[in-house]
Amino acid sequence: MNQYRPLDKDTRIEHVWSSNAIEGSTLNKYETASILNSGMTVHGELVKDVLAAIDLNKAYDYMIDLASRKQPLTQSIIGDLNRLSIAKAYPDWAGVYRVVEVWPNGLETESY
Repeated sequence: MNQYRPLDKDTRIEHVWSSNAIEGSTLNKYETASILNSGMTVHGELVKDVLAAIDLNKAYDYMIDLASRKQPLTQSIIGDLNRLSIAKAYPDWAGVYRVVEVWPNGLETESY
């Protein structure tokens, strides 16, 4: 018996939208859903934000495939997931670990 609930379409949309929002995407959840479900974009949205949603959706597919085959997590797979998640939106950073501090969008001045 599978003890985990399957990840549905709404979970995918929530993941893609919230992850990209943390990075500063201007897309809202409904715009993200439109891109993922129908390929339709909203007039005036930034191309990089649309590409980031498409990229992260592809990485999500790969993650689901890995999990379904119970693949162990390796450095190579982490690099592949990163590469897929930003391939079109930020090709220069794809597959590369960040070496700077990163804050969720808008919280750069917060101290912890």
